[in-house]
Amino acid sequence: MRTMEFSDITKEDLAEAFELAAIECEIDDEDNELYLKKSCVDFPLWVQINDERKTIMLYTHLKFKDDAPRDQLAAFAQMLNDTYTTVQFATGESDDGKAFLKGYYNIYTNFGIIVPQLIHTVKKFSEIFIDAIREKDQEYIFFGS
Repeated sequence: MRTMEFSDITKEDLAEAFELAAIECEIDDEDNELYLKKSCVDFPLWVQINDERKTIMLYTHLKFKDDAPRDQLAAFAQMLNDTYTTVQFATGESDDGKAFLKGYYNIYTNFGIIVPQLIHTVKKFSEIFIDAIREKDQEYIFFGS
């Protein structure tokens, strides 16, 4: 089973691991992260390396509808947190005032990572994020169809 020591965890090495797993990604040097495209996972996401905290953070987001009930957004995110694991849900607001649901998950890398486990976790994270929205917003109160 392929492992990667902590000192070897770079965006370039992660990009290579994702490409070997047929997951297309783009490297963002400015933010020290990778963008994994929707064509290869259920929902696009970013993979960010934080050397100081020794973590890899998976995160993504989806804007709420403009007419989504703002007073219910936090409760919706909490309901998702109470129901699903692997993804931590929270709400946020962009600079233009648009509300969004974000999902994130931190993987600690103190002792390195097992590459197949990382690939599986990335796929499950993406799947859970979008499936949770589809399952819990079937009436399209928060998101469009």
